[in-house]
Amino acid sequence: MDFNLSESFTAFQDADKDSFTLDDDPKVLLNNITDALAVSPESIGRDDVFDSLQMLVNCYPKLNSKKIQRELAYIVFSSMNNIAQNTINIIENGERDSFLLYKKYLELYGYATYCLLDYFSKEDFSGLGKKDKKTIENFNYQNKELSDSMEAIIMVLKINLSKLFVTTPERDLFISLFTRPIYQLMEFKERMKNNTVKLLMFRCISMAVKFHGHANVAQGSIISNLTFFEHLFGPLAELLQMLTDQYDYSQLTEEILRELSNKEYSEKDVNVPKTIAAFLTRLSELIPRVVMKQMTLIAQLLDNNSSTLRSAVIEACGNIITNICKDKEMYEIHKEQVDKFIDLLEGRLLDQYHYVRSKALQTMTKLCTLDVKFSTRRQEFLDLTVRSLQDKSSFVRKCALELITELVNNHSFSLLHGSQLDSEVWKARLEATEHQLEELDPTYKAMKEAEKEMLKEAQNFDEMDVDEEGNDEDEDGTPKGAQQDGDEEEEEKNKEEEEEQQQQKEDDDDDDDDDANNAANLSVINDDPIHKDQATINNIAKLKLTIQYYIDALKFIASLEKALELTSQLLYSKNKTDVIAAMEFFVLANAYDIRGNEIGIKRMLHLVWMKNGNDENDNIPKKLVECYHHLFLISPPNTSAIQHASYVAKNLCKLTYNASVADLASLEKLIYLMYKDKLIDDMIIKVLWQIYSFQQRIEEITERQQRKQRRGAIIILGMLGLADHTIALKGLDLLLSIGLGENGKEDLILQRYSCIAIQRIIPSAKNVEMVDDTNSNQFIMSREKEVIEKVTNILLYYTEDHEWYSIAEQAVSAIYGISQAPDEVCTEIIKRKTVEVLGDSENNNGAIIGLSQLLFIVGHVAIKTIVYLEKLETQFKKKKLQIEQSKTQNDEDGAQKENPDNELEMIGGTSEDDFADAVISIKEHHLLYDSNSILSRFKDIVKVICQSNYQYDNIILQRSATLCLSKLMLISSKYCEENLPLLITIMERSPDPIIRSNAVLALGDMAVVFNNLVDDNTDFLYRRLNDDNIMVQRTCLMTVTFLILAGQVKVKGQLSQMAKCLENKDQGISDMCKMFFTELATKDNAIYNSFIDLFSGLSNDEDLEQDSFEKIVKFVIGFINREKSNDKHIKQLSTKLLQRLKKAESEKQWKSVKFVLNCLEIKNEELDKEIKDAINEGYNMVSVEN
Repeated sequence: MDFNLSESFTAFQDADKDSFTLDDDPKVLLNNITDALAVSPESIGRDDVFDSLQMLVNCYPKLNSKKIQRELAYIVFSSMNNIAQNTINIIENGERDSFLLYKKYLELYGYATYCLLDYFSKEDFSGLGKKDKKTIENFNYQNKELSDSMEAIIMVLKINLSKLFVTTPERDLFISLFTRPIYQLMEFKERMKNNTVKLLMFRCISMAVKFHGHANVAQGSIISNLTFFEHLFGPLAELLQMLTDQYDYSQLTEEILRELSNKEYSEKDVNVPKTIAAFLTRLSELIPRVVMKQMTLIAQLLDNNSSTLRSAVIEACGNIITNICKDKEMYEIHKEQVDKFIDLLEGRLLDQYHYVRSKALQTMTKLCTLDVKFSTRRQEFLDLTVRSLQDKSSFVRKCALELITELVNNHSFSLLHGSQLDSEVWKARLEATEHQLEELDPTYKAMKEAEKEMLKEAQNFDEMDVDEEGNDEDEDGTPKGAQQDGDEEEEEKNKEEEEEQQQQKEDDDDDDDDDANNAANLSVINDDPIHKDQATINNIAKLKLTIQYYIDALKFIASLEKALELTSQLLYSKNKTDVIAAMEFFVLANAYDIRGNEIGIKRMLHLVWMKNGNDENDNIPKKLVECYHHLFLISPPNTSAIQHASYVAKNLCKLTYNASVADLASLEKLIYLMYKDKLIDDMIIKVLWQIYSFQQRIEEITERQQRKQRRGAIIILGMLGLADHTIALKGLDLLLSIGLGENGKEDLILQRYSCIAIQRIIPSAKNVEMVDDTNSNQFIMSREKEVIEKVTNILLYYTEDHEWYSIAEQAVSAIYGISQAPDEVCTEIIKRKTVEVLGDSENNNGAIIGLSQLLFIVGHVAIKTIVYLEKLETQFKKKKLQIEQSKTQNDEDGAQKENPDNELEMIGGTSEDDFADAVISIKEHHLLYDSNSILSRFKDIVKVICQSNYQYDNIILQRSATLCLSKLMLISSKYCEENLPLLITIMERSPDPIIRSNAVLALGDMAVVFNNLVDDNTDFLYRRLNDDNIMVQRTCLMTVTFLILAGQVKVKGQLSQMAKCLENKDQGISDMCKMFFTELATKDNAIYNSFIDLFSGLSNDEDLEQDSFEKIVKFVIGFINREKSNDKHIKQLSTKLLQRLKKAESEKQWKSVKFVLNCLEIKNEELDKEIKDAINEGYNMVSVEN
């Protein structure tokens, strides 16, 4: 039989598969082949059998029946399996005469198998899930055929082929009949999901590599497949694992790693490095010890431009370390290598790409969870991670917080005193231990002082070295170069000694604790000239170790406190991931009692105002509620219901201690959310009322603490009343007897918050649907007189305590919330207060204070009267709408119901405009200019006091008068116009910053109410941005920010004054200004439209330094560069600035315009060239002038 495998193999590869034809009926041919091979697989050597078989396998896709195809595959694979077994027997029996014959049989079966597998590999089963049922069945059956073929190939590969194939090329060609189609089959993702077929393929390749010299071909094929097929990184790593673990052949893996490490990767190609990186990572998970051997080469990838490759090296290091640390003995053997790997990880924290830095942090976090604690490296981990909290990438910062969290949870300082990390407690322990040591060893203190002196001397010596660095000769005149040559041997000796000492130190570190104690004891014995007994020596050694333990703990805690400081800055980050991670870290810090966590927890409170994200994980307010729930609303285990309620109530009270107005506003919102989430139950509310009403002295706490607790209770109850008015209503008796009774007189702050709680008795429309405000008064109508009487007594009460003014404000608000006729009640109060003030003529100081209080009441009553009128107007419109809707409904039903009690029917002709006109008329003509109005009696008095500030020079009186004047001006435009110059003068010239701040706020309110009057005077408002007092500056910035963003004033040239606040020394003002411009940028082209005026104002400001000018301009231009339509705007802006550049009158002006043009991202090439030419020309012109 004339068959050449090489020629047939090449012919089949090169042939057009469509050119193969069937000369006979395939069924008849298959039956003949089956009959022959079933009797003897050696029958394939007959010409008629092989020719028929070759025809069928060549035309496999053209066979008209799946059954014929399957039978053909079965007879080929089963017969090859049988012939392989027969060949093994022949070789074992040493029948050399049959070697050539069975070699020919194997080649024939190998050729047939190759043809079938080649056709199998060409069938497309991609997107299998979307295929029809029949296709899926075919795929499953073909997998069974592949399993049969692989088992037959495995049997063939068990043969000692070197006995049959004399030359290596012959053997390699025969092996390639099986391996080549296997590599092709692996290219399809769906096939690799079948675990049985996959493992059989891996066995075939592994046996070919191990026993038949296939390593070089396999290496090329594996690297090629990694290059072109992304899905193969995992399977190929598993192949190499099988080859290493089951066949003890790691050389191929090592060669592949060596080639991948030395390979150069194109910067433009993203997919290949990504696949290689995934392969390295997976390989390090499966066979980390093999990868470890090649880490020296793999580390070269850290110099590659691909960040994914660098990340893979980091993950490989982590996987190797993890594997080593599973066995303590192995860790001791490879400890030095582990340290080098950790050094590599730490170095990658400074990688230029954020993904690599984050991967390094994640790997270090993984290491912290291992049984090996790396005690000597943990402090280094923490210091580096704290530095990463300042990273530009939010993901890196998040990973850094996760690593710090892991370090805290598994810290190694919980053995002696528990897990708490309060630095003050640890310092006290250190001091106490040092004191004990000084008593046992008097030389310790002297040694400690000597160490400090040596440290100082070393520092001074270093400074001297720096000072003398420029000298060429030493004091004796010897040139330094010559002396250096003469000292080389001495330096080498010193270096050798240092290395020996270092080695000795490492050996000592590896000793057991007993050995360490013995060494310490010997040291004590040698150092101490006085003989000590063994117990004292042991105690001294123990105390020294304890001191070192405390010093390490304090160093660890100090790093954590720094981390808290940096994390608190992330709470207001624009990235919600930062915010949530920071919140979780502060909860952890509180659990471990780390100093500084209180500041962050307090700052967290203001996050309650952040908008909810679309993603559930980005809901900041919800996360805040969860954090505060963990911090303050979860009691210790095994507590009863009443103990839990008491614990939570006291925690809630503590939240109010030392809280600012902003803190309380945020806390109020948070308490509202907590109550809605049912985290605060009735039992807690009862305990709060008990704390508020408890009269007896509590021995466990001081009277001051008890007072603070009572205040906290009523503050929280008032906040809860906002969520549910019945909470305040049920405690009305206590509010009247405690807050508005004798306790309130002794504690004015308690009285103030009691008044606020009384206001919460009236439900708001936000919490009660369709609440009619008039009817809502019926909740306390039966006790209205009693409440009004109590509140009136507060307003008439004389006191020199300045806290009274805040109480009076809430008391007047309570009257307008509760009373059916608040105007009449307040009129009577003003009259009585006036009589008291005028009647007290003997006490001049008392009269001034009384007059100040009277004017404050008048001013606040004026404001509340306006609010009351607007409230009535809203009620009118609401009732009008209800009646109209009711009439429409009745008309549709065909039945008109009469409602004789409805007031609207009595004024049926009244329209909304008529009512609004009536309200305006009352404000303009009656409240301040009607002789029957009590407020009209004070408009001139207030004006005189404000004008005669030298005569009425009491600062409290002036504050009250200015505030009253401002509030009266908000009633009537006429009165506002008359006194606006006076208010502006006060705002400009008053020496009191509080008066100036109040005037700024008043002018801002007037800009909203009487825009046409104030619009021409906004320059005076902007001037306060440069006020000498920080409080006035901040107040002015807040006011102007609101007016501009709300559209109440037009943005004019004064925007440059706002921009200067970006460089304010006060960080709060600077941050507020940044927020203003960020919000302004969201308006339609607001920054672009105002930029020229802003630039002109800044460039003409002589007091503004060039450095500050550039920082401001760069910040503002950033918003223009980020606009969606920035190309058009930048082109127009550049054109305008180009004209200015050409007409620049001074060098400073030219430099300013040039800087702006350089900051703009100009994409128009022609314009860009024109600008560059103009800059060059302008520079030359300025140079000539100079």
